Amino acid sequence: INPVRRAGDQANLLVEPAFGPPDDLGQINGVGPILSGLLNDTGVYYFWQIAEWTEKDVAYVDARLKAFKGRIARDAWIPQCVKLAAKAGAARKPAG
Repeated sequence: INPVRRAGDQANLLVEPAFGPPDDLGQINGVGPILSGLLNDTGVYYFWQIAEWTEKDVAYVDARLKAFKGRIARDAWIPQCVKLAAKAGAARKPAG
């Protein structure tokens, strides 16, 4: 994913949804259209990105969520995204 990582990348953030159509982040409990758009603006397009986050990644992204700070942990996004990323139709992380 290196060619499309954001400069100063943290948390697998991308400059664009370069690995197929973005996942419907609205499937994550607690994520509506506004928060989904904010995640896209931050560089999050796929469930697999969130599924791989560490505590440091969560803190980094959470700091950019403005009025939605705390939602990642409160709504348990990581375990949700592990399940969502495994479903048929979800984008797959590119190999290598």
